[in-house]
Amino acid sequence: MNMILKLTPVISILLVFVTWGVVYINAIKIASRAETKSINDELFKIINKINELAISFWSTRTLISSSDLSLYRISVSSELSKLINYNDLLSGRGVHLSAETLANYNEIITLDCEKKLLSIPNDTDIEYKLNLIVTFSSDIQIELYKQYEDIYKFLPSRSIIVSLASLIINYDKKLKSELNKIYETPMRNNR
Repeated sequence: MNMILKLTPVISILLVFVTWGVVYINAIKIASRAETKSINDELFKIINKINELAISFWSTRTLISSSDLSLYRISVSSELSKLINYNDLLSGRGVHLSAETLANYNEIITLDCEKKLLSIPNDTDIEYKLNLIVTFSSDIQIELYKQYEDIYKFLPSRSIIVSLASLIINYDKKLKSELNKIYETPMRNNR
C-alpha cells in the first residue's frame, strides 16, 4: 500500500502524458481530414468550372472564330492545370485521380472542338457530347469522394453515443462492485 502511494505522482504524470499524446494524435487526424476535405472540395469546384466552360462552348449553336476556340482551349487548359496541381496535393493523402483519368477528361472536353470552326454540330452530337462531359465529371467526383470516405471513415454519431453509454454503464457496474467489496470486507471483519 505504501508503494502505491509513492508511485501515485509518477502514475499521474504518465497518465497525463499518455492522454495528451492521444489528444495530439486525434487532433492531427482531425486536421488532416479537414485539410483533405478542403482540397477535395476545391477539386470539385474546378471540375464544375471546367464543366461550365465545356457546356457553354458545346451548347452554342453557332460557328466559332479561331480566337474563340483558342480562348476555350486556354481556359480549359488552365483549369486542368489547376486540377492537376490539386490532384498532386491530394495524392500524398491517398486520394487522387490517375493520369489516365485526367487525360480522358481532357480528351472528352476538347476532342473535335475544331469542328465548330467549320460547321455547327447537330443536336444529337451536342446532346451526346454534353452527356459524356457531365457523366464523366460526375464519375470523377464520385471516385474522389469514395476514396476520401475510404481513408477517412465516418462513424455515425449513434455508434459513438452507444459506445459511450456502454462504457459508462459497465464502468458504473465495475465501480459498484469494487465499492461493495471495500465496504463488505470491513463489515465481515467487525463481526
